[in-house]
Amino acid sequence: MLGTDILINKKNEFSIDFNYTDDPRYFNNLSLYNYVSVEDDFVYSRKAFHIHETSNLNLSYQYKIIDEDYLKINRVFISYKNEAEATDFINQALVFEQKNEDKNSLHSFAIDYSNSVSENIKFETGFLWNGRH
Repeated sequence: MLGTDILINKKNEFSIDFNYTDDPRYFNNLSLYNYVSVEDDFVYSRKAFHIHETSNLNLSYQYKIIDEDYLKINRVFISYKNEAEATDFINQALVFEQKNEDKNSLHSFAIDYSNSVSENIKFETGFLWNGRH
């Protein structure tokens, strides 16, 4: 994860962080079937992999009005990719092949506002939008 906060001045702050994950899995499976009742002995093998990549970008801006009063804007982008492939063989002859691919992106946008009306009363409101492609 990589991130930073930029304090522009006492009232303005900008933050950015980025996170990337790559989590692949590869495997080969080999099975020998002996003395099968209705078929000759055979070797069943599977070659497969699964790739999972995720990226997350978060942008945030905060304007400090006074004391604990603020206006905050937040934008988040998340994308992920899943790719899986499997190939099966019996005695080195191809019997099954499958490939799945899934790409998705998620987006959110938020605004938060907080304002002290009096010493005992605080007004807070906000907006949140989430989207998916």
